[in-house]
Amino acid sequence: MKKSALQQERRAENRDVGPFPKVPAAWKRKRDACAASLKEFCLTFLPGRFTLPFCADHLRVIARLERIVRDGGLLTLAMPRGSGKTELVKAAALWAILYGYRRFVVVIGATATDAVRICEDLKANLSYNDELHAAFPEATHCVRELEGISQRARVQTIDGRPSGLEWKRDGIRLAWVPAKKCPQARCAGAVIRTAGLTGAIRGMSAPGPDGVTIRPDLVLLDDPQDRESATSPAQTDDRERIVRGDVLGLAGPTKAIAAVMPCTVICENDLADRLLDRQANPQWNGERTRLVESFPTAEALWERYFELRADDLRAGGDGKVAGEFYRTRRAEMDAGAVVSWPERFDPARYASAVEEAMVRRHDDPEAFAAEMQNEPVRALAHSGETRELSAAELVGRVTGLGRGVVPRAATRLTGMIDVGGKVLWWGVVAWDEQFNGFLVDYGAFPAQARGYFTAADAAPTLETRYPGMSEPQRVHHGVRELADQLMGRAFARDEGGEGCALDLCLVDARWSTDVVAGAIRPEYRRTLVASMGVSTAKHIRGMDEWPRREGERAGPSWRLGPTGTGRARVLKFDPDHWKTFLADRLTTPPGGGGALQYFGAAASHKMLADHLSAEYATRVSVGPRTFDRWDARPSRDNHLFDVLVGCCVAASVLGLAWSPAGSPVRARERPPPVKLSELYAQKHGR
Repeated sequence: MKKSALQQERRAENRDVGPFPKVPAAWKRKRDACAASLKEFCLTFLPGRFTLPFCADHLRVIARLERIVRDGGLLTLAMPRGSGKTELVKAAALWAILYGYRRFVVVIGATATDAVRICEDLKANLSYNDELHAAFPEATHCVRELEGISQRARVQTIDGRPSGLEWKRDGIRLAWVPAKKCPQARCAGAVIRTAGLTGAIRGMSAPGPDGVTIRPDLVLLDDPQDRESATSPAQTDDRERIVRGDVLGLAGPTKAIAAVMPCTVICENDLADRLLDRQANPQWNGERTRLVESFPTAEALWERYFELRADDLRAGGDGKVAGEFYRTRRAEMDAGAVVSWPERFDPARYASAVEEAMVRRHDDPEAFAAEMQNEPVRALAHSGETRELSAAELVGRVTGLGRGVVPRAATRLTGMIDVGGKVLWWGVVAWDEQFNGFLVDYGAFPAQARGYFTAADAAPTLETRYPGMSEPQRVHHGVRELADQLMGRAFARDEGGEGCALDLCLVDARWSTDVVAGAIRPEYRRTLVASMGVSTAKHIRGMDEWPRREGERAGPSWRLGPTGTGRARVLKFDPDHWKTFLADRLTTPPGGGGALQYFGAAASHKMLADHLSAEYATRVSVGPRTFDRWDARPSRDNHLFDVLVGCCVAASVLGLAWSPAGSPVRARERPPPVKLSELYAQKHGR
């Protein structure tokens, strides 16, 4: 034989994949057992991907995936982030192709790069998964013969004929394996392609081993949105049109395509939220699962847990103090909780799935509601859904009284100290029996030389006033010194008369309950109270529906009681409820009841008006509750807004109440009116 002919023969032998491995009897039994069970396929051939036991939600989703793959249909699947929904869908794609249930799978992501990542993962299984190779050599043998060099696919042969294998970055076609080579082969020539949702999708097709053109018959729409598109109604509309038209039309004009969309809800009315809605899109058979089916009932213990955790983290710890608190009281703290997947938690950081879920919800309740519960906070679709306070209108709400002067009609005097790391913000409001409020004085501590300043450029600060101290020490001394000034101050009465002292002053304890409680002198324990806003914006139950604890006082969206053995009382209130209440007072015209005004002239209150307009409200619904949710505007100071909110809450604790009809009412726990002059005389021994 001539040398050139010999070389050609050797090259042909090198290109040929050679004999296919036989399937051992044990693996044939496993292969046959998995033909009707996606669950068994996952556990048998992808054990490294499914290391934890399946939960009830997984089993229900697997059953639905099986039906979609075999019988067709549409499915939108929302599971908590990290619950393995994409892994299940990738497993379903492999299962569909290897058993011949589907011939042409299209993977579509938010971008082409996202889709390619899924394709690369499927390719890795075909290349390196020994379990798949043992049971499905018709799918893996030609792939392994490439030895990682994709260019070899162009010249690869089976018995001298092109194998048909395509092995590209953005798609694959399995080899055209003849039946005589692998009689059990059902995946010969199966195709996987990828695309970004807004890329080139239309017209996908591929030649089959018999020369007949095949078109897509299964689409995997994996999280086909990103945060930018999810928050843009225009982009969401565009992507929905692409899904309804281009994606669902891939099979051709006479065939319906099967489609599965694993997704995570990012915000209300995004693409995932729309297609999950069974009322608006029943054909998509939306399936929503939650991380937590019901939350723990021991709310007081969990509040204490988060106080301990916050204090520990601020002190440079890692939160283990709270973790130990949970471990010693786990039975009580878990009471009432039901999590969908108890095995799903990080054992290096948490003792249970309940603990991890509660921390996730506490740290970012809005993201938790959307991404873990698949129940985003919903804004109500009606006019006036957003409420804003106008700084230009707020500056003019003045009484003309001098600074520090209490109106003659006032019967209550309340204060609030808002704690910041650089300065403390404070305010004092007088109230009459009609729930009219009169802002008597406000400012920052240490006192500032300017009428307008921000928290960022304040000077002097706590650090300059207490040099050489740690931040907790500075806050401790600052709260104590400011409290001494406010509690010992005699506020002048309009038209003369005895001076007035504060009836009740709150101190923001959210920064650190222990530091603030420790700064309150014993002689002030009845009139100086630690407080904190506790948001219920993501909860089915509002604060008014909480069970009453022993030794606790309760009023409209506030609770006053002890937080633990030997600890000072803490007043907890729902900030959304009381911010709405304050906004009503700030927009009620003076002259009747329930209006809030300030001392002096309008020109002096520009900073105050900017703080009061630094938040906006959105009307939302959570379960059966409908209320205003308040959010801060970026890079805006809102400290004096919080100060006046605290003054409103303190007035309610003192017994003032306001009816929706606009007339004053007496609260059930309201004490008899106390004259401010008499209270001041009692405090000072006069």
